[in-house]
Amino acid sequence: MRILYFKRGQGVISNWPFWIMFAVAVGVVGIIIVKIANVNVAEASRIPKDLEDELVLIPRFYNSEECFAYQDDVGRVHTKVIDPVKLNSGFTENCFPTSNANYAFSLTLESDHPGLIGPGREYKIGPKKTSNYLSRYADKEIIEDVLIFAGGNKYEGKLKIRVKNVQ
Repeated sequence: MRILYFKRGQGVISNWPFWIMFAVAVGVVGIIIVKIANVNVAEASRIPKDLEDELVLIPRFYNSEECFAYQDDVGRVHTKVIDPVKLNSGFTENCFPTSNANYAFSLTLESDHPGLIGPGREYKIGPKKTSNYLSRYADKEIIEDVLIFAGGNKYEGKLKIRVKNVQ
């Protein structure tokens, strides 16, 4: 080993306790950084409890042509535009098939727009319930602002969706 014959080489070797402590300190700091980053990633990637019914299941009712969204003659599906004929006919097998789902729904479509029925009268369809919605009481009610397509015109309305957890 020729490194021992040079002054610089001897200086590095004579400071070996420093280099050992330096390596241990870098390792500890590295472990601390990894642990802190892991906690932040775990917290950031946690999915809130009610996210499933609000963001995944509920929009299906007013965005899917298989459910109650208005589909024009060309075949375009208008999101957040409800076709009351589809809603009045009830749930179809394509919209909410009978399965072992964890949620049950009750839908009510309401509007107080005077052009829909007449002044002073409230337009209301529902409540339409899924087959697994057995009791009157819901765990949560979500109200969505939608448009109602009736008679070639669009009217403002509200779609009240009651969600019940049936686990």
